[in-house]
Amino acid sequence: MNGNKINRSQAQQSLHYFLFDPNIYTSVTLTLKRKSDDLSIEKIKNAVEKAYTQNETTMSKVVLDNGNAYFENMSETGCKVFIDQRNWLDILNENQKNTFKINEGEFIRTFIIDGKEEISVFIMAHHIVGDGFAQVLFAQDILSNLAGEAVEYKALNNQNDEVIPNIKYQFMKKLGIKLLNAQWKKTGKTFTWEDYYDIHQKFWENRETHVSTTTITEDELLRMKEESKKLGITMNSYIVAKQLEKNPKYEVIGIPTSYRGNNRSLANKIAAMKVRCHYNTEASFEENAKAIHAIIKESIEDPSKKFFVVKSVELFAPTLVDGALMAKYAGYKNETAEKMISVMAMSGENKAQLGVTNLTNVKLKTEYDSFKVQDVKVTAASMATTRDVLAVCTFENRMNLCFSTVESN
Repeated sequence: MNGNKINRSQAQQSLHYFLFDPNIYTSVTLTLKRKSDDLSIEKIKNAVEKAYTQNETTMSKVVLDNGNAYFENMSETGCKVFIDQRNWLDILNENQKNTFKINEGEFIRTFIIDGKEEISVFIMAHHIVGDGFAQVLFAQDILSNLAGEAVEYKALNNQNDEVIPNIKYQFMKKLGIKLLNAQWKKTGKTFTWEDYYDIHQKFWENRETHVSTTTITEDELLRMKEESKKLGITMNSYIVAKQLEKNPKYEVIGIPTSYRGNNRSLANKIAAMKVRCHYNTEASFEENAKAIHAIIKESIEDPSKKFFVVKSVELFAPTLVDGALMAKYAGYKNETAEKMISVMAMSGENKAQLGVTNLTNVKLKTEYDSFKVQDVKVTAASMATTRDVLAVCTFENRMNLCFSTVESN
């Protein structure tokens, strides 16, 4: 950033800029198939370390300054790389409980899992840099470094983002936000890194993430595409409808949409919107799928709905959002912060029961001299505003689905 700072109000154009949310880790897993002995663990490790230096985000840290937050450059990366033998799911569960030190620049942990014929590269990221698309960009940097190909340095900026339009709010809604901010100014506090580590420790001391994975074969995927085309709906709507058919109790659905545009920096460029869909068990799947698609389509095409949450967050004092999280998970007592839990839909009937994150087709170069990219899987964070999450990606004509939920021990 050449000494420039990107503060929290700018970065908070993403809902996912909840610094104090303890359930905020996303991941991408690459499976590499060896073609020759030239693919070594040490070479992969070097490629990862080099990729950290090729992105401004991973050469920065987060600084808190009296309630504001911004990125600041570092001379060395705070991101880590490890060599491991365990399953990526075991690594995920352990590292969720080992808080990322974002104040020291630890935004990404990469694990190289050695196998006889296959090597897995598990990239786990804090949500500040992890919107799924960002990890795929980082994964391509690693692959290009392994192959000795040129990698362009990626600065952290908002220049190529899709433009988020201004949204007009109803008078009473603006008045309510103004009153909450005023109450918070009188009774609230500014939180510190000590609070950041405290909320993570308290959240994860009695919780565990449960992940189940499913692979849709090429033939099954083709059938799904044909069926969705016949119904005149998108694959994303089809997937949501299938999840609701499976569990009709899901009614509030979180649908992340990217405003990344042509931006290739490692940053979170997701706008999360919520739609209310009721699955009618008396109607056919086809009827339900069309109705669900119409609801999702209408919300995506209406900027006031698509970007409502993103723009709303900007109106609140950043520390008030922190306060709501501290009240929900760390025992912080404050009436205004507790009201904010409901306002931000972190509980109650407006909290999303299911979030569906679909990266669609993951575009990675797959064939190299010493290895082939065999498979890609993604996981997404549920965060305070969502209960269960389904992360979807399509790679090499297969679709991988990772369903995750956080449960108390």
